[in-house]
Amino acid sequence: MSALNERMMLIQLNISQWTAKKLDKGVTNDVLVQKGAVQGSGRFNKDLLPNNKALKLVHQKTSEIRAEFYENTLPWGMAGTQILAAKNYLPFVDKFRTHKNRWNTLVEDFLSEYSTAITKAQTDLGTMFDPTVYPPRSVIEKKFNCDVTVMPVPSTDFRIQIVDSELEKVRASVEAKVTSSVRDAVVELWQRVLERVEAMAERLSDPDAEFRDSLVGNLEHVVELLPRMNFTDDPELSNISAEIKARLLNIKDPKVLRQDSQKRSMVAMQATVIANTMKAHMGTL
Repeated sequence: MSALNERMMLIQLNISQWTAKKLDKGVTNDVLVQKGAVQGSGRFNKDLLPNNKALKLVHQKTSEIRAEFYENTLPWGMAGTQILAAKNYLPFVDKFRTHKNRWNTLVEDFLSEYSTAITKAQTDLGTMFDPTVYPPRSVIEKKFNCDVTVMPVPSTDFRIQIVDSELEKVRASVEAKVTSSVRDAVVELWQRVLERVEAMAERLSDPDAEFRDSLVGNLEHVVELLPRMNFTDDPELSNISAEIKARLLNIKDPKVLRQDSQKRSMVAMQATVIANTMKAHMGTL
């Protein structure tokens, strides 16, 4: 267990924001009556600040932070809790702090113009405008939060008073949970790579299929992350990473694959071979 605590940690992303959405019961009722529909067959959720650019930028940044968080972590088996490899901690945290600083700036930009946005909403919403549904800025501020919580992997060293028979059951349960979660995380890491290799094999195998540069870029990105994500130091994962770089990513410009049908066919074939090798190994995990 101590070795795992040195190689990985648990992490939670705590991020929340104000959506500026509100159920409008009056409009909902009007629409249902107009359409001859029964009560409960629909709901009208009103955008309190229509087309507000400042809030939209916050929402976009939130999505970006969430995407990067899940890209750099692996599932632990508990909702909201992920595994972060120890060797990926500093790179991830450094980037997260940069994102968080930008997110805080965007939130402050929105809050500074909140009262003006309400005034504009009065015009944009027409008769749907209701001044009573807009909380004061002090309340809105508390709806925004962005942080991470880092925790150690559960240990079986329980310093609590439990009878020996029950303590052994708890220890066994925790050990089984950790073992299962680690295995699932390893499989997930292999699966992330496999999905991108299979996508390349599928697209390039069809000589008439168009593809974007991201077909190669997405594979490059996940392979770049692998050394930091490989928290079990799985040699097979390191080997497959080296093979992908040598066989699939040795052509730097995706245009070459569009223009040279022979190279395209060769990379497609190699991608298929690598994908099959990966699937065979995953069957043993």
